[in-house]
Amino acid sequence: MPWWKHLRGRPFYHPLDDEHPAARVFMLRRLIGRKRPSRVLREAQNNLCAWSWVHGIRAHLPDETTPPPTAPIWHPRYTAPLWQLRLLAEFEVRCYDEHLAAATDWLLTHAPAPDTTAPDVPPNLNAIVLSIPLAFGFETDERVQARLAHLYTDVRHQAWPRHPTDRANWLVQAAYVLSWQANPPRDIVDEVVEALLSLDTPPAWASFGAPIFDQPDLLFATRLLLELGVRDDRLAAWVAQVEAAQHEDERAGWYLTTSRYEAANAPLEVQGAFSRWLTAQAIYILQAWYGDV
Repeated sequence: MPWWKHLRGRPFYHPLDDEHPAARVFMLRRLIGRKRPSRVLREAQNNLCAWSWVHGIRAHLPDETTPPPTAPIWHPRYTAPLWQLRLLAEFEVRCYDEHLAAATDWLLTHAPAPDTTAPDVPPNLNAIVLSIPLAFGFETDERVQARLAHLYTDVRHQAWPRHPTDRANWLVQAAYVLSWQANPPRDIVDEVVEALLSLDTPPAWASFGAPIFDQPDLLFATRLLLELGVRDDRLAAWVAQVEAAQHEDERAGWYLTTSRYEAANAPLEVQGAFSRWLTAQAIYILQAWYGDV
């Protein structure tokens, strides 16, 4: 049956309105097929870059005059420049302006070595750092290439955490990095996908949240695997859990179970309420999985 028959109600319209510009751009790129330049997509991208919240973050990003951080780069969670840049990356804010370029350069200059260890270091900090320049188009930077090489080596040697939850989160961060690349190494993709699908999903993953930062969930992980072209039968159970989370109310969408917006000083959506951002991603998941059936 057509993929949209798996939806209850008509949740399309709300993510396409102007309330959450990032959700609108996500819908246009992935579901409406506006990947090539078009007036509609350009207008949506311009609105995303002009979003007052985006302007607020960009105005406080570090630049070449900003001194090195005195605390670990991941502190404080989730207001340090690392997390503010990651939030812009997650919302795919591709404005290509001097603020983002200078802040990304600052991050790559001062980020700790890829193999940094500390009691509270986020799982796969290297991938979290990498996701930012890749999202903003700096893949050819030598520092990015060096970090990618380190990540590939870790994957090939299965040098990920032993704890199942930390391992799952580590692998999802690696998958997010791969999803930003036009041609990620096939062996690396296969290794990450196989390792992820071989795990029992952590209980915490059942709570769908935003922004992701260093706390992936099942919706985010499922979206990434589909973007990487995965069609493994084991993924069906993940898709089914996402599908089952749709609410049967007037908006017929997905709700924000866990919010990290407030912790990031970005009160864009309300915990426990309808989420345009999660709904856009969930619709994409159903379209990507059932679309060829």
